[in-house]
Amino acid sequence: MTLGLSITDLQNATGATATITGNDSDKPVTVYCQQIGNTSSMASGNWVQKGLGTGNPVLSLSLQSGYYWAYSLGSVSNTPTLSPVQYFAVTDSSQSVATRLMAEIVAKIASLLMPLNPNLHIYSMLVPNAKVAVLPCIFVTLEGQQETVADAVLGRDDVIYPFKIQIVDRNSEDYVTPMPTYQLWRQQLRRVFEKQRFTTVPESQSNEVEMMTIAQFSGESYQFVSLGMRLLCTCRETRDT
Repeated sequence: MTLGLSITDLQNATGATATITGNDSDKPVTVYCQQIGNTSSMASGNWVQKGLGTGNPVLSLSLQSGYYWAYSLGSVSNTPTLSPVQYFAVTDSSQSVATRLMAEIVAKIASLLMPLNPNLHIYSMLVPNAKVAVLPCIFVTLEGQQETVADAVLGRDDVIYPFKIQIVDRNSEDYVTPMPTYQLWRQQLRRVFEKQRFTTVPESQSNEVEMMTIAQFSGESYQFVSLGMRLLCTCRETRDT
């Protein structure tokens, strides 16, 4: 038997519940969580104890809105055992679909293992501003975008929310050495989103990626190089809610 952990979002911005399975009935079990932020990684972030019980309890996890990793430490057949790491969200149903989508996009990017770690600095904003950013970095913005709406079924609409994702680095004027890294960055972002849906956003149906310019130079004296794509998130929404 293995140690199991499942997380259920309360959807009211107060936390989640953790259900433990497989733990020895007389042994303690602890749940640890780490919030996924703009500057966190699974290896370097801080794991915080959020739940403690005995046997196979259902534990309340007090957490603010955001995206998290979690694991449990318990005992199986009198042997200390770790559960697999779980990815989950703590959401607020009063937030707009677009706001929840953008938060999910940031969390997905932060979870990637990218060379040179451009995803340690992710900025979600209306338009990108590389002058105030730590480079390399990733911008998730709404610059030049607009939603489209189509009828789906009775009383529901399919709404496509577009987001612009840009990786920005400083132009070193070396146009050969960074190229394999840039190509890998684009591949990683495309693969994590293409034809996927966001399980933590109930309205989410599917995502499509539109690749933009592979390398574009901008700023005074072309000091920045950016790699871009558009993410189109299709959501099915009930009208008048």
